[in-house]
Amino acid sequence: MKSARKHLEEVREFAARGRPGTPYLGIGIGIGISKAGYIDLGHSLDEVRKFGDKVFRDGMKRRIAEVNDPQVDQWEWVFQREIHAVILIGDAEPESVAALSTSGT
Repeated sequence: MKSARKHLEEVREFAARGRPGTPYLGIGIGIGISKAGYIDLGHSLDEVRKFGDKVFRDGMKRRIAEVNDPQVDQWEWVFQREIHAVILIGDAEPESVAALSTSGT
């Protein structure tokens, strides 16, 4: 599995030059927690403010212009709510991920 940094570098390279990235090897799982999610887990607002990443502190809804997204009220209703966490599961081969959803694990 490649690192998040490597993935980000490849995404930027694709956006700039159209060069595809390297495939993932094996099933990759990523977990993201929002600022509100950390607060719900018991972290204070002061603790969360110490995170150095401005994008994280701002939240995606405040950055729609930078990523060329439509206005929030045009998003699917489920994404208009406050989201605290996301789990991403992926693989270069869709069959591997599909097997997870049918395996009962």
